[in-house]
Amino acid sequence: MAAPLTLVLILAATIRAVLFRSSFAALISERVEVVSPLNSWKRVVEGLALLDLGVSPYSGDVFHETPLIIYLFHFLVDYAEIVFMIADGITAVALYLSVKIYNKNVFRKQKYALEADRYPHDCLELMRSPKEMFYIPLKVAMFYLLNPFSILSCVAKSTCGLNNAVIAVFILCTLKGNALLSAIFLSLATYQSIYPLTLFAPALLFLLQRLYIPVNPCRSSFWFFTLQYAFMFVGSLVVIVCLSFFLLGSWDFIPSVYGFILSVPDLTPNIGLFWYFFAEMFEHFRFFFICVFQINIFLYTIPLSIKLKEHPVFLIFMQIAIISIFKSYPTVGDIALYMAFLPAWSHLYRFLRNIFLVSCILLACSVLFPVLWHLWIYAGSANSNFYYAITLLFNVGQILLMSDYFYAYLRREHHLSQGLYLQRKDGTEATLQYSFYDSELSASVMDLNNMDSGDILPVVIIGNGPSGICLSYLLSGHTPYFSPEAFHPNPILCRKLEENSHLSLFEQDLEYLCEGLEGRSSNPLAVLFDSLLLPDSDYGLECASPLLWRYEPDRAINHLVLGKGPPGGAWHSMEGSMLTLSLANWMELPGLKLKEWMREKRRNVRNDRATPADIASYYQHYVNKMGLSKNFAQCTMVTSVQRVSLRTGHSGWHIQGTQKLDNGDDVPFLVQAENVVLATGTSDAPACLGVEGESLPFVCHSFQEFETVISSGSLCRSSEPVLVVGAGLTAADAVLCTHHLNVPVYHAFRRGVSDPALIFNQLPRVLYPEYHKVHQMMSQQQHQPSHSVPTFLSQHVETPDNDHTNSSCSYPGYLSFPKYRVLSFKPNGKCVLEAEDGQHVVLQVSLALVLIGSQPNLSFLPEEGRQLGMEPGQPINCRRNPIKVEPYTYECVQEVGLYALGPLVGENFVRFLKGGALGAACHLMQKKRDRAQNAATVLS
Repeated sequence: MAAPLTLVLILAATIRAVLFRSSFAALISERVEVVSPLNSWKRVVEGLALLDLGVSPYSGDVFHETPLIIYLFHFLVDYAEIVFMIADGITAVALYLSVKIYNKNVFRKQKYALEADRYPHDCLELMRSPKEMFYIPLKVAMFYLLNPFSILSCVAKSTCGLNNAVIAVFILCTLKGNALLSAIFLSLATYQSIYPLTLFAPALLFLLQRLYIPVNPCRSSFWFFTLQYAFMFVGSLVVIVCLSFFLLGSWDFIPSVYGFILSVPDLTPNIGLFWYFFAEMFEHFRFFFICVFQINIFLYTIPLSIKLKEHPVFLIFMQIAIISIFKSYPTVGDIALYMAFLPAWSHLYRFLRNIFLVSCILLACSVLFPVLWHLWIYAGSANSNFYYAITLLFNVGQILLMSDYFYAYLRREHHLSQGLYLQRKDGTEATLQYSFYDSELSASVMDLNNMDSGDILPVVIIGNGPSGICLSYLLSGHTPYFSPEAFHPNPILCRKLEENSHLSLFEQDLEYLCEGLEGRSSNPLAVLFDSLLLPDSDYGLECASPLLWRYEPDRAINHLVLGKGPPGGAWHSMEGSMLTLSLANWMELPGLKLKEWMREKRRNVRNDRATPADIASYYQHYVNKMGLSKNFAQCTMVTSVQRVSLRTGHSGWHIQGTQKLDNGDDVPFLVQAENVVLATGTSDAPACLGVEGESLPFVCHSFQEFETVISSGSLCRSSEPVLVVGAGLTAADAVLCTHHLNVPVYHAFRRGVSDPALIFNQLPRVLYPEYHKVHQMMSQQQHQPSHSVPTFLSQHVETPDNDHTNSSCSYPGYLSFPKYRVLSFKPNGKCVLEAEDGQHVVLQVSLALVLIGSQPNLSFLPEEGRQLGMEPGQPINCRRNPIKVEPYTYECVQEVGLYALGPLVGENFVRFLKGGALGAACHLMQKKRDRAQNAATVLS
C-alpha cells in the first residue's frame, strides 16, 4: 500500500504546486468560503510585519492566530507553500495510518465475536471482509488530498490546514494507544481553536476501551485513568500557553485569539451560521445569543458520548463534523477533514436514507457560493439574504448528512445484535427505536434508620442475589399451584401433583414429591423445583412449566433483604461482555421469562446464553417488576449476627451493620429478627494457595485486581509473561483477556488436560466456543521439559506486523503447565512451579493471577460460622465444607431459626438454588401457621 499512497501524495503535491504558480492562487486566497478572519494568510503576513517592527501583532484588530503560528512562519515565511503542502501530506498519512489501525481492531473484534457466535446468523452479510477493508485507508487519504475543499484551502494558505494536521496526528496517537502523545496533540489542537476540546471525551473512551477499563463511574480504575489523562491534557495545554507568553512577552493573544473566536466581533461573511444572524442582532441581546450559538458544539458531546461510548472512533468523526458545522468561523478546509472519513463508513451505505438528496444539496451549494457572492458584491443584483440562504442550506445539508450517518451506524449495530430481518407480531417491518438509557431506574435506597429499632421482623435475608430475590418473591405472597390443565413429562410426579392439586406447593409434602426424582443436583428439593419450573431442561427441551402462580397476600411474611449493592448481588461485579455458563432460561426467576424480557429490551440472546450484564439488569428489573423493592435495603454491610432473647420471650437474632446513604455517610443500624436466612454467596473472599510469597505486590487474586493492573498501562507486548494459576472459568477468562492484549501468558493448573473433572471437558463445544478455545490452547501448547520456556515464548509472541500468520503455533505467546503446582513466589518476580515428578521450573513473570475460586465471607457470624459446616470447626467452603442444613427446610442443623441458601450449601447454579428458597419459604410459612394455631388455642 506504500506505493499507491506515494503516488497519491505526488499527484496531490503536483496539483497544489501548479495552482500555487497560477493566477488562481490570488483569487482563491480572497474567497470567503476558503479563508476567514481567523486563518487568512494575508492577516498572518500583516502580523509578521508588525512583529518585525517590534510591535505586538495583536495590537491592532487584524491578526488573530496563535503565537506559535506566527513564530513558525517568522522562520519559514519564504517556504510557506511547502509548509502547507507538507501539512496536507501529514494529515493524509496520519488519517491513512489511523484508519488502518481502526480497521485492524474492527476485524479482530469481529473475528472474536464470530468465534463466540454472538451475531445472529442472518447478519453474516453485514460482516466486513479483509478484501473490502484493504483499500479503505488509501481511499481516506485520497478523499482528503484530492478533495477540492482541501486543495483550495492549501492554495489559499489557510492555517486551517495546519489545524487539520494537528487533529489528524492526535487521532493517530489515540488509536495507537499512546495516551501522552494523544493528550499533547489534543492540547495543541485546543490551543489553536478551543473547539477540539470536545474530542477529549471520545479519546478518553477509546483509551479506556483499549486498556479494558470499564466505563463505570463506580470503578476506581475509571477515575484513576480519567484524571491521569486529564492531567496530561491540562498540563500540556498550560505548558503551550506559557510558552506563548514567553515568546510574546504578554497575554495579549488570549483576548485576540480566544476572545475573537467566542465573541465573534468580525462579521465578514463566511459559510457558517453566525455572521448574518449577529449582523441583524440588537446589541442588547447579543451576549445571550452568542452563548446559545457557541454552546451547540459542546452541547452534543454528552449525549453522543453516552450513546456511542462503545464506538469512540465514530464519535470522533461525529464531533469533528459538529465542530466544522457550528464553529464561529468555518471554512471549506474544516469540512474536508471530516469528509475524508466517509470511505471508512462505506459499510453503512446500505442504511443511508437521504444520501442522494444530501449529495445534490452539497454539490449545488458549493457551485452557487461564488455565483451568489458575485451577484451580491460585484453585480449588485442580489443582497446578503441570497448569500445567507445558500450558507443556511449548505449547513442544513451537512446536518442531514451527519444525521443520516448516525442513524445508519446505529441501525447496523442494532441489526448485529437483533438480526437483520426484524418483524413485528403483525408481520410488518419493525422500526428502530433507540433511547440513551437502557437500564432500569432503580428504586431509592431504603434508609434502615427510619425503621423502629424495637420492631421484630419475622425474617431477615442477608444477601440480595438470585437466592435472596427468589425467597423474597415467595415470601411476598406469590404462591405456586399445580395447574389442572397442565401436564408434567414425568408421569409419577405428575400423578403425585394431581392428588392434591387444590393445595399450593407450600402445603404439600415436599419429601413425598421428591421421591424417585433424579437430577444434576444432590439436593432433592432443588431437583424438584427445577423440574417443575423447567421440565426436561437437561435434554435441551423448553417445556411449559405446569405451575400456576397466584398472588395471595394473606400468605405474605414481612421480611427484609440486606445487600451490599443493587439487587442481583455478585452479578453486578462480573465482566459484562463474557457469556454466562448456564443457558439463559436457567438463569430466570419465577414469574418473568428472561427471553421475553430481553426481547422487550430489544436485546438478543445468542446460543441461549446471556451476558452477566444482562442477567444483573434482569434481576434488578425483576425486583421492581414484582413489587419487591420495599423489602430491599441496598448499600449495607452486615458486621454482626448474634442470637439473643427477644422481648417476646422467643429466641431470635440481632443483625448489626452499617448502611451507606445517598450522601456517602456510613450509618450504623440494628435489626431484630425471629429468623435469619444466609444467602451471601461465596464470591466475597478469593481463595489463596498458602505458599511462600503469595502476599507480594505482583500476585493478584481477583479479576478486578487484574483490571487495575491493565488500566495502569504496565502490561504490554514487551512485558514479562503473566502467570495464570487455575483451571476454572475465571482463569480461562483471564487467559483470553491477556492473550487479546498480546501479552505472553503462562497457565499453570493441577489437573491434566484430559481429566474428566476439568470443567472444559464438561462443556459442549457449540455452546461454549470461547472456553473450548482455551481448552485447545491448554492441550496444544503444553510445556515440554526438554524445551526452554523463554525460548519458546520469544519464538511465538505475536507482533503488530506479523499477526502470527507465519508462526508455527496456533496461539502465540501462550504456554500451559498441566499437573503443576506453585511452590513459591520470589520478590524478584520469579515463580517456582513443581511438576508431578518433582521437577522444578522457575518462571520470570510480570504478574501472577491466582484464580482458584473464592470463599464466603461469614465474619459477621460467631467463629465465622465454622460450627455450621458439614465438618464443624473447619472453614465454610462451597465444595469441601458447605453449611449443613435440613434437606427439605434448609434450616441449619446446628442453629434453629438460621437458614442457608445457594452456594453456601453447595448450589452454584441459579437453576438449583431456587429449590432452597422453596424449602425455606415452606418452613417459614409452616412456622407462621403453627404460631397462629398456638395463639388461637391460647385464646380459646
